[in-house]
Amino acid sequence: MWKKQLAHFISENFSGMDREPFEKLVFFGNEVLKWNASINLISRKNPELTLVRLVIDSLFLLNILNGNETFLDIGAGAGFPAIPVLLGSHTKGALAEVRKKRAAFLKHILHALDITNASVIEQAVTHETTLEASNFDCLWSKAGISHQQLFTIGEKWLCPGGRLIIFRPFQTSGERNRVMALARHHHLSYAGYKVFKVPSLPLTRTLIIYEKNPGEIPQKA
Repeated sequence: MWKKQLAHFISENFSGMDREPFEKLVFFGNEVLKWNASINLISRKNPELTLVRLVIDSLFLLNILNGNETFLDIGAGAGFPAIPVLLGSHTKGALAEVRKKRAAFLKHILHALDITNASVIEQAVTHETTLEASNFDCLWSKAGISHQQLFTIGEKWLCPGGRLIIFRPFQTSGERNRVMALARHHHLSYAGYKVFKVPSLPLTRTLIIYEKNPGEIPQKA
């Protein structure tokens, strides 16, 4: 059932996607369901519904990415949104995941799908972390880290003009103003937002975008 829902969504929204990426998305989803029985990657209450929502939610990012960025996913978990983004674009990714079992799953998926343009970082990422990679064009986290942490990391690891993506709308004007001030403090500027909806699931996602000021010199580790 989830595969039919995914196929319908892709035909309606990404009609140019080749058959191979779709088949790889299906393989990825099946592996999530299989591993979920032992390491609890996603909700077990209705895993197929959860899965299709997570995959589609991940694909929303393709509407705001150029498609060739290098990104950092902090707290990559079961691979949402990183794996669907990698499969649906020409991006390159660093998937940071400190939990050993989830990191093992991510490594398995990258190997099984022959994804050579991404790697798993098995450590927590902060502004003090030393990474082998150079600065990134884009970064995000769905792992629930604070805005303070996210903007501090963005200031350190984003290229000038690089984008930081927040995955939920602000709940109050006070929260929006605090985040705006935090962004300015870390040399990032508000660049807009996009709202995506799939009423049939139902699913709504707000993506808020900040850009690192072009005049800023990247800080190297």
